[in-house]
Amino acid sequence: MVFSGPVPPRLGDFWTRYGTSLNQRLTTEERAAMRIASARRNDTTPTPADSRQACRDMWAIGLRPRVADPDRGIKLIKSDICASDLTGIRYGSGLATG
Repeated sequence: MVFSGPVPPRLGDFWTRYGTSLNQRLTTEERAAMRIASARRNDTTPTPADSRQACRDMWAIGLRPRVADPDRGIKLIKSDICASDLTGIRYGSGLATG
């Protein structure tokens, strides 16, 4: 079993350090594009297809700082987290950022 994204306990300053580290690996433009895509993904007025595309747009950028060799590694990922139920995706997003 491989844990590709194990979540540590909420105690301590892990999330602050983690967010700082990720943000340092993205350009200002990438961070802005992620915020826009995230807002589109969480908006319940577009079609489900549009919301899923916004989710994929966000993760196309958001995976880069999480993978050691993004130009090679991201192409190896075969799963599609954005194919899941949109209610669950939005709920998880609220927990992760809330």
